[in-house]
Parts: sequence; structure tokens; C-alpha cells
Amino acid sequence: MVARDLSPWALSPWVVWAENLRCQRLKDCSGPADICRMTSVASKRGRGPRYTSLAVAAAGVLTVLAVLLGLSLVSLSRAVADQRRASAEQVELGGLAGKLGGASDLLTNEARAYSVTGDKAHLDAYWHEIDVTKTRDEVIARLKQLGVQQDLFDLLAKAKANSDALVKTETRSQRLMLDASGVAAADMPKPVAEWQLSAQDVALPVAAKKATSARIMFDDQYTKDKALIMDPVGQFNTLLTQRAQAKVDAAAAATSTATRWLVILAVLTVLA
Repeated sequence: MVARDLSPWALSPWVVWAENLRCQRLKDCSGPADICRMTSVASKRGRGPRYTSLAVAAAGVLTVLAVLLGLSLVSLSRAVADQRRASAEQVELGGLAGKLGGASDLLTNEARAYSVTGDKAHLDAYWHEIDVTKTRDEVIARLKQLGVQQDLFDLLAKAKANSDALVKTETRSQRLMLDASGVAAADMPKPVAEWQLSAQDVALPVAAKKATSARIMFDDQYTKDKALIMDPVGQFNTLLTQRAQAKVDAAAAATSTATRWLVILAVLTVLA
């Protein structure tokens, strides 16, 4: 019997292919050594570099997506913070304008009440607001602390200045009422005691002093002077609302954009 030459050169291509397939399936290299060795070398040369390149590329893509995802989270966080900050600023500034207008109304109401009734409680409440509570001064100080835009600050500063001017009319009214009531200057609030009535006011009889005290608190001039306080407050609120809304809208748009990118990157990360 003639022995078969089993060397790789003596085998037909179909035999080589079949033997390679058997080695791969059974992970058995008991066949011709050259065939198994050739299969192993071919496998290493044919598949290794390609799979390695794909793995590196995939890792790079995942890294980029992770970085972009992190940046989107930071952007979203900042957008939400900006939106909250804009809303909080609008609330606080609107509250300050309301406080200034409210303090002016309190002074008007107490001064008018005193000019009509002569009740000392109204006089005390008036000067307690000016000397102790000092709401209007606190509003201006807080605006400076917040560093609001100059045009906004100027509006409330103007309202405060006009309110101070109106105090002069209210002080005159109070002095007329106190004089008519026979109260000594030493028992009057200091600013009222220091107010110098005109010779015409001093010459008025008691009834006329009381009537004048009330009249100047309700006449057209007082109404005009009062409007000089409230008009800048209204302008402040209008301008504040417009600007604050613009800030809120911009922050909301940024939040929406950041959220959209966050979702897209999260999906791409999962698919990768």
C-alpha cells in the first residue's frame, strides 16, 4: 500500500478548506501541523488589526459622546439657574417698587387723616415711617446693593426725591393743625417744630388754619405732586417686567436647547 502524501502542497484546495473548517469548529490542531499553523497565522493576520481598529474607534466615539453629554448637563444646569435668577430678580425688584409706592401712600394717608381729624396717632404713625421704619431709604439702599441698571435705579430715585418734596407740604399741613390746636413747639415732632410758617399762615385764625391744613392735602396741586411719585414707580414696573420677561424667555430657550441636546446625546450614547 502506497502512503499518501499529506503535506500541504499535496492536498487539494478543497481538502485544505475542509481541514481548516474542522480545526476552527473543533479547536483541534491534531490535523496536519502546517494546515493548523497556516490557519492560525491567517486568522491573526486577517482579523486582529481590523477588530482592534474598530474597538479603538468605538472607544473614541464613546469618549466624545461622554464629554458632550457632560457639557450638555453643565449647560442645562446653568440655563435653569439663569431662569430662576431672572425670576427671583423680577420678584425682588417689583417688591421694592411696591414698597416705595406703599410707603408714599402710607405717608399720604396718615397726613391726610391728621389734617382732618387732628388725631395724634396719625401724626405719630407718619413720623415713625420717616424716622424709624425708613422704608423709602431702605429701597434705594437695596437698589444700590443689587447694582440694578441705571435707568431703573433713576426711576425709583426720582420717585423718592419727589416723595421727599411732598413731605414739605405735609409738614406745613401738620404745623398749621398743631398751631390751631395750641400745641407748643417743644411738643411737636422736631421737623414740624422747625417748620417756619409764612406770615400769612401765622395770621390765619384757628378755623382757617385747620381748613388750610386739610385743603392743601386734597387740592389739585397735591394730586399732581403725588403723581410725580407714582408715575416713575409705574414706569419702573413696566420696564422691569419687559426686561425680566426677556431674561426669563432667553433662559427658558437655553434650557430647552440644552435639554434637547442632552436627550440626543443620551440616545447616541446608548446606540453606540
